[in-house]
Amino acid sequence: MSKENITQALIDEEITTKEDIENVNWENIVPKEPKLDVLEREDEEIYEWFYDYIEFYDEVRFHSFRKNISQEAMTYHLMSEDVYNNFQEVPLKYSNKPIPIFLWSNKKLINNSIYASGTGGYGDLSPEDAFTLGEFTGLTKEDNKIIFEFTNTSNEHLSDSWLDIGIDENYKMKFELYFKDDNTFRVGEMKIITENRTF
Repeated sequence: MSKENITQALIDEEITTKEDIENVNWENIVPKEPKLDVLEREDEEIYEWFYDYIEFYDEVRFHSFRKNISQEAMTYHLMSEDVYNNFQEVPLKYSNKPIPIFLWSNKKLINNSIYASGTGGYGDLSPEDAFTLGEFTGLTKEDNKIIFEFTNTSNEHLSDSWLDIGIDENYKMKFELYFKDDNTFRVGEMKIITENRTF
């Protein structure tokens, strides 16, 4: 099943249960290879390609979460060590940045091979939101980073429920790139930059 077919299946509500999601082989669904020559295109083309890539990565990340974690784990934020490791595996095929899950230092849980996880990465700033809520006004490249610039034109404010942050000013989205030997790159650390702060 291709990315487009999955997206349409979700829209058509053909994928609605845990079993439906489990039947999708997410590992075989791959984005267009992020070739270095993407960075040589016109700014608007780079922006459009990057948006597609980030949208795809967010989709895979979310469904990896659904696929690897049971309803009980989602409810109590508990997962086994194996599930935790599997949880990281799929997104790391498309990015150098693992899902930001932290482990509570609860010795009883860890001794039982159960990890307690925070839900960081699901309530926090989404790169897709950053691309969607502002008007793209240009980009700059410096070393192994690419910086997209946005003018805030949306009535919605880019916000982070986890950090209780709301942005109603112009902002930049900075991605660190990891260059690989096969003439591709992967997305690494992401930051949002405003006039007054970076996070």
